[in-house]
Formats: sequence, structure tokens, C-alpha cells
Amino acid sequence: MIELTEPGYAVLSINATDADKGDNARVRYSLAISPTDAFYISEETGVIYTNQTLTFNPRQPVLQLVVKAEDRGRPSLSSVVAVRIQIADVNNNAPKFSQDVYT
Repeated sequence: MIELTEPGYAVLSINATDADKGDNARVRYSLAISPTDAFYISEETGVIYTNQTLTFNPRQPVLQLVVKAEDRGRPSLSSVVAVRIQIADVNNNAPKFSQDVYT
């Protein structure tokens, strides 16, 4: 995704299935690990959204999240998956001179 994307942008959709029946097959999603508060996930759909405007960081151009899918059985069972989101730089910085005046 590109930097400076507005909050509420749908980044990607995660999908997990459960072969059980009824509530045992109903899956809900959550972010188990996130290095930032910049993302949230729809518990019902598995769509990951931006929570804020992101800026490119050359020291960390890829953010890794861990998504948990959990069924609604008793006891509930769950799985996790790693999700890597690469933030792409956009041309939003003008060139700067190292001095104000040259002589």
C-alpha cells in the first residue's frame, strides 16, 4: 500500500474456514500482534483497514501483523497467520539544498 492513504482504507482481506457445523464453524478475526495502532480488522469479515494515515519509514518499510482466526465453539479453537504489509514511498518531498546561500 502507498503511504499517506486515508484512515479507513481496506488494505486486504484475510479468509479462514472451519469444517465444523454451526457456531463451531463461525470464525471471528482479531489482530494478535501489531507493531502499531495503524491497523484494525473486522471481526466478522477479516478485512484489515488503516486506522490512521501511514507514512513511509525507510528503516521499517514492511510492517508485520499476526492475525488470529478463532471459532465460536466451546472450547474455541484458533489459528494464526503472519501478514506483511509493505508501505510504498510516494513523491511528497521536495529537494532541499544543504545551504541557504552559496557563494
